[in-house]
Amino acid sequence: MKVILATLFMLFSTTSSANTAGEMSVSYPYFHLKKEDIDINRAVFLRYVRPQLKSIVKEYFHILKKLEPSQENLIELWSNVQTLNDLWVKWKLECPVSSEEVCRDTLKEIYKESRKLDLVTLDFHKNHLGYKGRSGDYIDNVIKLSNSLDNIHNMNYRVMHIIEEAMLIRGTPYNPNALVNESLTSLLHEMLVDSELILSSLLEKDFRPIFDLVWASFIKRIERQILFKDDKDFLVEHLGNLNLAWNTFHMKVSKSDLRLPKAQLQIVTIMHNRWNSVLKVMLRRN
Repeated sequence: MKVILATLFMLFSTTSSANTAGEMSVSYPYFHLKKEDIDINRAVFLRYVRPQLKSIVKEYFHILKKLEPSQENLIELWSNVQTLNDLWVKWKLECPVSSEEVCRDTLKEIYKESRKLDLVTLDFHKNHLGYKGRSGDYIDNVIKLSNSLDNIHNMNYRVMHIIEEAMLIRGTPYNPNALVNESLTSLLHEMLVDSELILSSLLEKDFRPIFDLVWASFIKRIERQILFKDDKDFLVEHLGNLNLAWNTFHMKVSKSDLRLPKAQLQIVTIMHNRWNSVLKVMLRRN
């Protein structure tokens, strides 16, 4: 983990700076370009760049599933927790300015997703935590994962309890919004962090560090900032860091002794070609 954090620090250490003419320029690793030199408009972003990035994210998750089938359930769990957080953000934005009905309906959505997560964690414990015939490393991973799942499950139970209590006191002198606001933010954030940390938890020990790194420095940033938030400017401003992160991953899985299975290595090559095609579009000159 210390190695990953140190590498992340280096990846994100580049900054924007003003040039002598007072214009804003962006310092990219390998690309020393001004923002205005990047030829990317909204139409091209939506028609070509965004679909390529969406495919890269899907292919990352596909590789995780193929390397260890039980990872599919962990991806589903992360997706549930992410949806919970997204609904919570929606509630915080809408509730102060919306009707009581809208406020209540979004809270019900959060509760429904929380119940769904409860079933996912219980199912994983029951059906996917076996280690019969597995090696010692895998058994260690399962034990650690079991502890993390217990933690997520317990926090989610508290989330459900808070929402149930908030619904019960609606129409009374107490303010349920204050109760929910105060309690849920930290709980949901901690659940999200834990769900991300276990995404690759069942991979072989040689694979996990590099898949954790590319998740934190590349895949997650694309999924959240560019795809979910639809933020073209984020891609422009962070292009160099993203490129460095991706090329670090690609080099390690394709030219090191990791020995990724051939089928998954071919998918990485497809992802690499997609990323290079995005760069070509964005760095095209008039």
